[in-house]
Amino acid sequence: MNTSSKLISFIKSQMDTAKFKYDITLSSDGNTLQGCAPGLPGEDEKVFPQHVNVDQYYSPNYSGIISGTWFNLATPDNYKVEVYLVTDDFYLQDTCDLSSNGRWSTSKAIGSGLKEIRLVQLNADKTTSFVEYPYSRFVNYTARFFSLTDAEYLNAEVPIFDVGNGQYIFYTNKVYPGLKIAKLLQRVWRAGAFEYDVVGLTGAETNIHNGRLPSSFLIPANDPSYDKDGTKALRKYGYMLNSRSWLYDIGLSLLTFTASGDYDLCQEILKRLSVEQNSDGSFDFSYDNYIGALFENYVRTGAVGWVVWGMTHYMLKTNDKAQLAMAEKAGDWLLTQMVTDPTDKRYGLLKGGNGAYGDNYAFTDTKIEWCSTEHQLSSMQGLYGLLKVTGNQKYQRALDKIHRNLINTLFDSDNQRFYQGVSSDGVDKSWALDCVTWAGMTVINDKVFSIDSTKLLKTAQSIFSVNDALVTERSEQDHFNETYSSTSPIAGFKPYSDRDGGYSGSPEIVWTEGTLGYIALCKKLGNTAEADKYLSGLEGLQNLANSTGGIIYATETYASLPWEFHTWESVVSSSWLYLTLNDVEAVFPQISFTNDLQENTIEAANADLEYYHDNLAFLKAIPKFQVSTTAATYTFESPAVDVTWRLEVGTSISVPSSDKIVVYTVKDGKVSNNLDGIKKLLTENKVFSFDGLDQILGKIAVKVKNGSIWIDTAGGSGFTLHIEREHTEVNKVQVAEDFEIAITIKFHKIVVTTPTEAISNYNTEVEPVTNFNWVAAGVVVLLVLGIVLVPGIGTLAEGTFSGLGVFCKFIATF
Repeated sequence: MNTSSKLISFIKSQMDTAKFKYDITLSSDGNTLQGCAPGLPGEDEKVFPQHVNVDQYYSPNYSGIISGTWFNLATPDNYKVEVYLVTDDFYLQDTCDLSSNGRWSTSKAIGSGLKEIRLVQLNADKTTSFVEYPYSRFVNYTARFFSLTDAEYLNAEVPIFDVGNGQYIFYTNKVYPGLKIAKLLQRVWRAGAFEYDVVGLTGAETNIHNGRLPSSFLIPANDPSYDKDGTKALRKYGYMLNSRSWLYDIGLSLLTFTASGDYDLCQEILKRLSVEQNSDGSFDFSYDNYIGALFENYVRTGAVGWVVWGMTHYMLKTNDKAQLAMAEKAGDWLLTQMVTDPTDKRYGLLKGGNGAYGDNYAFTDTKIEWCSTEHQLSSMQGLYGLLKVTGNQKYQRALDKIHRNLINTLFDSDNQRFYQGVSSDGVDKSWALDCVTWAGMTVINDKVFSIDSTKLLKTAQSIFSVNDALVTERSEQDHFNETYSSTSPIAGFKPYSDRDGGYSGSPEIVWTEGTLGYIALCKKLGNTAEADKYLSGLEGLQNLANSTGGIIYATETYASLPWEFHTWESVVSSSWLYLTLNDVEAVFPQISFTNDLQENTIEAANADLEYYHDNLAFLKAIPKFQVSTTAATYTFESPAVDVTWRLEVGTSISVPSSDKIVVYTVKDGKVSNNLDGIKKLLTENKVFSFDGLDQILGKIAVKVKNGSIWIDTAGGSGFTLHIEREHTEVNKVQVAEDFEIAITIKFHKIVVTTPTEAISNYNTEVEPVTNFNWVAAGVVVLLVLGIVLVPGIGTLAEGTFSGLGVFCKFIATF
């Protein structure tokens, strides 16, 4: 087999590592747990009943007479058969005599429910002693029931009965709070003593029947981290690394199986993910391949981005969109992680997710507020995939926004790399390889900021390269590896650098996943000679002693926190190598970014408005709104716009002391406002509300200048829209000579079609508003698609000012 064939074979084999020898099922009626273990070897050693049998298996669904036979009893009058219904206790239903004809039977019908039948001996003191059950039971197989709360607690160990027709059952009424778990154990003779191996495992939430997942690592059985059922891992349910599937690895497997044409495996994984998806659209950071979701809500944004990209890449290649709703739900969750406060250092970036592990893996259920560079890069792939599959421009807007703020906030131009991330406290300047190579692939098609990815490649070469690494066997637990070894040195790249103190003491190892990221960047830049320098060495890792064809994750184990690198064959590294050899564009596809205003439809405009309503902090207080128009050409607002709203007031009987009030300025991704100044002016002067253009201190004629909406070119990079109100009188009192609202929006290009003329209707009411709630109402004017959206304003010419309802009224001061 060639390199690629071995890789695919290994990744496929990892789909079955968590499959136990026997499938078992578990059901509960609240008071009892009942398990079934089909497939056990019926010929295996058993203890058979010596004195009593039943005519059939009386299942929980059966109701009626229960009967059987007895034998080999010299004094049958000293024995009875007792029939119980099992719920929270054992409730005796009938006591049966042993008849002289060798039979026994209940004297009445027994109701449905779990039944236990016992042969008992009568004692002189009129008590009874248990003798046997009427079914045979296995000698080398038993079952254990556990409940999981903060840890896994053993509730009962019970026999497994052969009740005929290939049915092997076990049960208990020792039911306690927590997740219910059943384990099937096989007794084996090993090293001069009996040991018990877990050969079957199930719980109330077992999900393997919904599809398999690839276990991320092939862990040798002699490794300290190997554990088949979690009993070595602090008795934590599901803490079995050898059957753990990390979400990032699942996403890579989808990309790999798509590239290899194994679409059936993609479909199986997608089906399983549809069961695992959290209600908010996210996915857990990892799953037990057999069990599914564990009990800790540990979620990471970047991992969700990878799996969404894996899903959508498969859809783009096959046009199979059966699971599109799942992908969109996950993508929308990604958008909820975006920081929307323009004054925040993290503005426009995605937060980390949920959950944190401390010392000894103590879990804290907390929101992750920092924004990781790697998470942005990973998530942009998923959003790009959704953009390509759905055409929904909200994903393009999000991509543009993340891209712009990623570079503005996290690009280190002096060192030609990206910082590791940013929190509310500031930038994390630690050096990580993926913040160089992955970032280099993400911005390779950048025409806005013109970052040169070849310079990032040189940064990786100078800071992270490692030469002459060897794979050696070691027995210390923190560096354990007694399986793999090499005689030839390997060149590659390490995950971290000690520069700037961020990763002091970081290991000098070849990190195969990261090295393959460097190789992929080389290939995307057309530098195949540089890529080939490292490819042959990584391909050679398939030939390590005891290798099954996968690629080890690291050349040396560093098991302790914060490193957690292991010399295990890895789905991640194997997938990266396969994709690098066969479809390098499947990782970090070339994304086109834009800051241009785009021509679009009214449907897209409404989607844009909904996006801004949901994602811009100063719009969240305003109800949902829509726009409509009869104009022929439309334009819409993108995250790149600069928006200024200026209110100019001319001579008036109640003019404020200041004019040219700037309410909001949205510029270069940051929002500044003068709300305090506006609020002060409004409280110092009379404030009047009006609906539409119909009520401004009474009856006022409004005419748009020159019969059209007045648009300036804003220096060629955008436009300013003015609504100018000219002279009018109310009750023979001149109230305004000039009143103008101007909105300036700057783009790289602009296409606008506007109505030609508008004259409002008139009202005669004049209603001052006292104690006005400024915060509740807000002051927002938007220009979208060449249409002005003014809260509460009605029809203007051919366009339609769609109402934000009476919730938000336009405020004017004079």
